Amino acid sequence: MVENLFAVVTNGRETGVILAWCEPEMNVTHPVWWTARAASRVSLMPRGDADEIAGKLRFNSPRVVRAEKAIKRILKQSRER
Repeated sequence: MVENLFAVVTNGRETGVILAWCEPEMNVTHPVWWTARAASRVSLMPRGDADEIAGKLRFNSPRVVRAEKAIKRILKQSRER
């Protein structure tokens, strides 16, 4: 399960859209580090790793949230599309 796991999220360009940090697909020319609608790509990690990633980001209010919360939000956005 996703107990004790966290995700890094930030505000998207569109009002009300939340982006979650994900591992990029390495077989593409331009890797994408964020997802707004693919819950399966959200990177879940221990709190320390999430704090480290969020600490390196400066824009759009990066923050660490519980994994369940991040996944629920991304799933909700994918249904709203």
